[in-house]
Amino acid sequence: MPIIKQSKIDLNDLNENPNVFFVYMENAKKTGGDFITKMLRDKDNTLPVTLKKSGGTELDSYWTDKDLDFVQETLDNDLRAIEEILLNRGVVVFPLQMFNTEHFVEEKFSQAGKRLFNDFVVKLEMLMIRYLPKNRSRVL
Repeated sequence: MPIIKQSKIDLNDLNENPNVFFVYMENAKKTGGDFITKMLRDKDNTLPVTLKKSGGTELDSYWTDKDLDFVQETLDNDLRAIEEILLNRGVVVFPLQMFNTEHFVEEKFSQAGKRLFNDFVVKLEMLMIRYLPKNRSRVL
């Protein structure tokens, strides 16, 4: 089944679609974070992607390249869980608003850990290429 990019979600989306899985950005401490993370954390139909050490907004809340091995393993496990849902014909929603909060700033992520950031971008792009619905030309 597909990945769906959705500009915004709210609690109604989550509650009305119990068989749909929603992805959110998580931190290793599983505390704090933005409103999306707080709304989705600990729900049955959500899937975390652990990209930060803590839920703060400061640069030191992001992983650095010194943490590369641990973070890659954690990220791979999180992305594998998403792919497992998709391979079992599940629907996964990526709320685009999670990429635009004060708790996840691409520039800070890249600055704190350039290799980690690049690794995440490549893995996310590969997942999207594989599972986003394909545009098909209509035959008239």
